[in-house]
Amino acid sequence: MPGYICLVWGLLFCDTSRFVARWLVRVGHASYAIYIGHFLVLFIIARVSSRMGVPRTDWAYGLTIVVVSALSCGLALGLSRLIEKPGQALGKRVVARLQARERVRLATAEMP
Repeated sequence: MPGYICLVWGLLFCDTSRFVARWLVRVGHASYAIYIGHFLVLFIIARVSSRMGVPRTDWAYGLTIVVVSALSCGLALGLSRLIEKPGQALGKRVVARLQARERVRLATAEMP
């Protein structure tokens, strides 16, 4: 029990950035996109493998898991970089512009 307490204490209060790989952080940021995209990737892989006549064996299921995981991560990271980040930046610019207009409107409304 004391070892567990020391482990938790150390993880809470020490700098964990050296233990975490940057690619894991990127995957963490894209986790929702991975969740959404893996259904599409799994569907496509299932269709392709059934048309190719891939046998339904343990190794085929294991390979499917690896392929779906890799393709889902790649798809999610690509979509995050190409769509999500630019969309968030656009949203922030639109909100800033609307807030600036509102500040101008309120400033001119207060003038006598």
